[in-house]
Amino acid sequence: MAPKKAAPKRTTRLNPGATSNPNQAPSTTTTTVTNAQLQAMIDQEESDRVERYIGGLPDIIHGSVAALKPKTMQEATEMVTGLMDKKIRTYAERQASVV
Repeated sequence: MAPKKAAPKRTTRLNPGATSNPNQAPSTTTTTVTNAQLQAMIDQEESDRVERYIGGLPDIIHGSVAALKPKTMQEATEMVTGLMDKKIRTYAERQASVV
């Protein structure tokens, strides 16, 4: 009977994205999670800015804009601009009909 050969030793080189712990996700996944968290923070800041902007509007316009629930400042300002234009036009028409 021939003696058993010992199994060759295995050496592993880690890639930059690989981890030594098999239960841990590679660093690229960690970066993705971090980017997702960052995006959530940016979205939250944007919604806070929109809420503050809507909160400072005149009552007659505030209700209409708040009911439409804009998600970005651009949407909010477009809505407000349209409503303010309509309000000013209506006021001008009333003044013209009185005179």
